Amino acid sequence: MAWNGTDFVKELGDIEKLLAFNPNQGLQEGLVKALLTKCDHSQLTAGDYCAMLEKVDHSTLTDELKTILKDSLLLRASTGTTNEGGSAIVKTPQTLVNLPAYLTKAEMMDVMQGNLYDVPHIIIRRLSALGVKSLKETTKRAAVALIVQSIMWHGKSKPSADEIYGLAQQFGLLFAAHKPSGCMVSGLKKYPHLPTDLDKDWLSRAYPKDPPSMVDLPQLFELGAQCPMRSTSKLLSSCSKKKLQPLVDKVEDRLLELFKSLLGGNWQAALQGGKESSSSGAKITFFDHVKDGNHGPGDGMQGLSKEDVSKQLALPLTNQPSAAAEQQQQQHPSPGVQDPPALQQKGHAAGSGNLSLEEYEKQAMIEVEEKTKNGRNSNKQGTGQKDKNPMKKQGTGKKNKNPMKKQGTGKKNNPMKKQTTGDKDKHQTKAKKGMKKPAAKKAAEGYGCKRCRGSGCDVCENPNFAGMRHDMKQAVKQAIASCTAYGALVQQLPAKSLAGADLNIPCINLASLIQGMYAAGGYFYQMLNHVHEASPSSIGSPWRGVLYSDEVHPGNQLSSQGRKVWAVYFSFLELSPKLLSNEHHWFTLMVVRTELVQKVSAGIGQCLRLLLESMFANEFGNPEHGLALKGPSKSIRLFFTLAMTLQDGSAQKHTYSNRQDAGSRVCMLCKNIFSLRSKSSEDDVKISAKHLTWDACHQATDDELLESWERMESRHRTESKSKFQQWQQACGWSFSPHALMMSTVLRSLNVLRPASQYCFDWMHSLCSMGVLNCIILWVLEATGKAATFHDYLKLWQWPKAQKAAALHKLFSQEKMKAHRKANYIKCSASEVLAISKPLEYFLHTCCPSPDDTLAKEACLSWLEVLAILIACTLQLPPAGLLLQTVERALSLTVAAGWGDQMAPKFHWCLHFEACLSRFRCMPACWTLERKHKSVRKYGTATSNTTNFEQGLLEETNAEQLALLSSDTPFRAGPHLLQPHPVSAKVMAQLLQSNIVSESDSCNCSKECRLASGAVLHTGDVVLHHAAADNESPIPFCCGRLQWLIEVDGYVAGVVSRCEYVSHDAVKQVAKWRIAGEALSIMQVDAFLCSVVYNNNAGILTTLLPRHLCNSMA
Repeated sequence: MAWNGTDFVKELGDIEKLLAFNPNQGLQEGLVKALLTKCDHSQLTAGDYCAMLEKVDHSTLTDELKTILKDSLLLRASTGTTNEGGSAIVKTPQTLVNLPAYLTKAEMMDVMQGNLYDVPHIIIRRLSALGVKSLKETTKRAAVALIVQSIMWHGKSKPSADEIYGLAQQFGLLFAAHKPSGCMVSGLKKYPHLPTDLDKDWLSRAYPKDPPSMVDLPQLFELGAQCPMRSTSKLLSSCSKKKLQPLVDKVEDRLLELFKSLLGGNWQAALQGGKESSSSGAKITFFDHVKDGNHGPGDGMQGLSKEDVSKQLALPLTNQPSAAAEQQQQQHPSPGVQDPPALQQKGHAAGSGNLSLEEYEKQAMIEVEEKTKNGRNSNKQGTGQKDKNPMKKQGTGKKNKNPMKKQGTGKKNNPMKKQTTGDKDKHQTKAKKGMKKPAAKKAAEGYGCKRCRGSGCDVCENPNFAGMRHDMKQAVKQAIASCTAYGALVQQLPAKSLAGADLNIPCINLASLIQGMYAAGGYFYQMLNHVHEASPSSIGSPWRGVLYSDEVHPGNQLSSQGRKVWAVYFSFLELSPKLLSNEHHWFTLMVVRTELVQKVSAGIGQCLRLLLESMFANEFGNPEHGLALKGPSKSIRLFFTLAMTLQDGSAQKHTYSNRQDAGSRVCMLCKNIFSLRSKSSEDDVKISAKHLTWDACHQATDDELLESWERMESRHRTESKSKFQQWQQACGWSFSPHALMMSTVLRSLNVLRPASQYCFDWMHSLCSMGVLNCIILWVLEATGKAATFHDYLKLWQWPKAQKAAALHKLFSQEKMKAHRKANYIKCSASEVLAISKPLEYFLHTCCPSPDDTLAKEACLSWLEVLAILIACTLQLPPAGLLLQTVERALSLTVAAGWGDQMAPKFHWCLHFEACLSRFRCMPACWTLERKHKSVRKYGTATSNTTNFEQGLLEETNAEQLALLSSDTPFRAGPHLLQPHPVSAKVMAQLLQSNIVSESDSCNCSKECRLASGAVLHTGDVVLHHAAADNESPIPFCCGRLQWLIEVDGYVAGVVSRCEYVSHDAVKQVAKWRIAGEALSIMQVDAFLCSVVYNNNAGILTTLLPRHLCNSMA
């Protein structure tokens, strides 16, 4: 919402309260600086400045800070970019990207089916009513995109890029000539995505009659990308002077016509246009150059009716939405069931930065050249001083002969010693090669026991072996040979090495793999049909493929690196979080040894480039055009494209050849973030501590990143080697002509979209040597509660699915020494996840000291970020909530004094909201880490290193073919895992409790999978929906899960109930009393989740997940 003087007064009061807890000089300066930054991004009036100066005079700040604050406010009030001086409302161009949301319903109807010539005037009048006085390029682009869309809705064909450019120029002139009247509100520098984020009083003055339509048209953003705003745009027919001159002449002629019309007496009436035009004087012919399409208005095509337009634009039937509708809009459904409205992507529009990526790169290049020049000068000065140093001169004089060096290099050197050294080097070289490539033993004839899988061993080769022999290799070959519908299943991709030699990289043909599993008619056939019916694919709405790559180390982690491999997996986001949590639903497409990848030019980037080119430029079929899948009794056509690359930081660095945290650009997507490391500078602040908000990061677009690589290619041919190295540092790229970003095939197919497909994995960012690993250590050190937390963790018990054992040992004295040395908690990502809820409750209840407030609040904010991301699989958060929480966490981290320790992973968290808005989900890598087990299993036992990659690919995919083609039925709802008949003892207890009868066919299991994908185990403390007669103030109950049974297809759970005692929504905790041995049976659908708990004298304290706390009273 709009930020004014009243907000400043309130914010300054909150700062005074905060400083009362910790009157630190550095904290005061930081908070005041942040306050002034908000003033820079706000449109303030003279009255606002008066109220702000009065508040500063009466504040409790130091006199020095008061003086700085008053001087800064007076300077901001007296300066401006317009000729109105300090009273200017608008000082910079204004941004409004979601224009349809700000038009009223009547205006939207006129835009869609009214007079086409009125459209630009309707938009201009609305912008004027909103206080927009100066257009930023993104605002102008949004207006022109809506005009172009209106042209197409009126039956005309889409204008060409040159025609759209002419429309943009005319619109700018119309806006400049418009005389605003009756504007009741002050303009904003940046308007939010939806008007609902603005103040109600502001909205009532801006919309005195009809409210805004709140329409969100995502296709307009795509259309806006095709609208050139500048004469240098590559969308134009040509950027050369010769071909561009007619267009420039045309614009100049229209400029001349406009100013001639302005000199006339009726120019104001002409500019009013449409309904407000009351004169027949000169009128700008806005659409004269737009050609009629095949279905022009003269062809008899009728305009869209009001009902059709309302349905197409999802306009509400009434002007004011009901309370139930507002509540439904806030409560987002599950991503896998129904797609909610598009989330706000704050500040992510193209051109949100002040400069283009090319301009930022030029600025960075100047810094790099200056640093290189200073380094050379310092080296020259050091050389000049070297002769004056007698100690160094002794080492460089001609007569100085080092006897130790002479012994090793002189002609009279000891031959035995020299021979020994050579033998030692030779021995080390052989040993090193031996570790990298284990000796391959000759394979058997194809028969063996289950232990060796056909490779042969002493057991199965024994003539007296009485076990079952399996023709494993023959079975693998048959499975691979059965999948050839779209070409051979295993293909060889021709790659280029660093030395220019040809290499072959094996990969899996995904189209043939999917057809092979679908044709088998088993589990995969049922699963794919079920998902495709719920979310059908089409050429206009293809399935969204997600690509994952990571390094895996089969065998002993402490042994040699010879078997370390790159593994590449692929799946679809439409499978929903539940199915994606099953590692068998991810397909292994490539397994290549790291040793081989290091020899390939551009590394794994070239491997992925070849893989994607073979996938989408397949001679047998392009998946974007549809793959015909034929099953036993049904056939479908599956359309899919590449929508996401999900990877950790290291994999993304190697995939896109960006230097990331090892270079001067720690983020590929933020074009204004650039920093040269300096050992002598005392002001060298961490990048993550400098850019604490999304608005402070200027986002690069797909085109900008690809154009940057085009410029690098040109420099690679023309620049010297040293100059080109500097450009690589300035741009943040490791250039190679074979890199993924250089694929012309993928660019022509519109498959390569680096910025749009880039997704940060929150598991690695937060939990795997990430943000929380650091924050947990820092907060325990700041509070001095490490020993207390060590004992505190002993009190809690976790669900069996988390497999959390002895977590308190992570905080023993010996472990804490190692943690302090590393400056983060050294543990696995799953252990960070397990201790997050107890730590949150611990900070609420056991850290009451006011001195620890900032550290505690910083940690709690990061834990809230983690909780929001975990809950995304069940319920998407409201738009902007995740970004707001991350920005608050970053600010508190700096305020707590940890800014100089913030690694680049802190910055990555700012991109979570954009990823969530773009993909409607936030997948993590937990499942993919489990997927590595298959590669490790076969990679460890494989001895044939000559054919290592292809053999490993065949075995892993043969196993997946067997699993997904099995007769196991696909069950979309909750079901038991590995069910079996109940024992006589359990049956007797069930009969005694009147849960089943003797005639019932009953199976049981120790675990079940819920519809959400979560797994419950017997013995867990679970939460379930409350009965209709529940009298507790919260809508769920608690109990301990005793049995999981299935009676004649009815899946149920037997729980021992607990009685409600109390709850605290802020601390996210509820307490229950164990209610004896009373048992209840309920459907598995009623279960919500299992929880972390402790038992103190019959009172269970349960730590609640975040999404359930929203429903608590």
